[in-house]
Amino acid sequence: MESVTKEDQNMIYFELQEYCEKEFGFNILQATRINRGWLNLKWKMETNQGTFLLKEYNQVRFKLSDLTQLQTTLEIHQKLHTEGISCPRLLTHAGQILHITNNNRRFVMMDFREGDVVKPGKVNEEQIHDLGRQTGKMHRLLNMELSIHNPKPQFNPPSKESRLSHWYNLFRDAEMEDKQWLLPFVELQIKATEAFDYAMLTACEGGLAHRDLWVDNILFHDNRLSAILDFDRLNYDYPELDIARAIISCSLFNDHFQLGNAMAFLNGYRTERDFPAGNLERALRMLWYMESTWWINNNMDQHSVPPARFAEEMLWLSKSHLELKEMFGSM
Repeated sequence: MESVTKEDQNMIYFELQEYCEKEFGFNILQATRINRGWLNLKWKMETNQGTFLLKEYNQVRFKLSDLTQLQTTLEIHQKLHTEGISCPRLLTHAGQILHITNNNRRFVMMDFREGDVVKPGKVNEEQIHDLGRQTGKMHRLLNMELSIHNPKPQFNPPSKESRLSHWYNLFRDAEMEDKQWLLPFVELQIKATEAFDYAMLTACEGGLAHRDLWVDNILFHDNRLSAILDFDRLNYDYPELDIARAIISCSLFNDHFQLGNAMAFLNGYRTERDFPAGNLERALRMLWYMESTWWINNNMDQHSVPPARFAEEMLWLSKSHLELKEMFGSM
């Protein structure tokens, strides 16, 4: 459901168009709205100086207090592009990457990257190998050449007791609301949580990560990666969560996990950065431990397409928790 009316979208666009033509000095010949992403508005803009993408940051989602972090993220994005990562070049004006209109509309302009968004589970081995190579290079650059002060991972894993309490409460609520369809899903989470080796999380290495690396934020052209997009959530966390998120997003289709894809990604990744054998199992378990409570809930029957896909992934991981070591332990 649209969070911004059509009239408001048009008003915002005309304001941004006026700013761009004045400050960047080009004529906009055609603009096409891109209906992707949460709240932020995007347009493909054909100009007399090339084709660009305009992205407006929603004023509710990105409050003034977020500007410093957003600015830092954009600067890192630009440096990654300069270092050869497949991500769009951001246009600057007066030395600024983040542009702000008189009405406090915050936006960026970037090169438009041609490419296809491949559906979850439909990425082929050549494509995912290239994605793995670029992800490894991105992680290496982020964590060798870039640094932040007082790093603290964004994900603070709750105790098993706290997580079990969450699932027991959800089970009780589902019973009270007569949502019988939800009970088997919650039972899966309880069993997987009881079996979860919480101690494995202490071995996870922190570092800067993309933190939203799934198929909607990846473009492919033929069998090669065209671009990694949407670095808005980039922050200090656990890079292996990027690996797990990318692999399951690209490899799980109709409840079947394509092991060849996982191996192809890791082979590409390891050409740029070390990732010890056996760590994929831990990364996938950690991804489930972090995200399962986001997507398995008493409203999941009303999920739109992306949350429904994430819920499918979490259910597969919980159903398969006893087999993960056999499947991925040597990878």
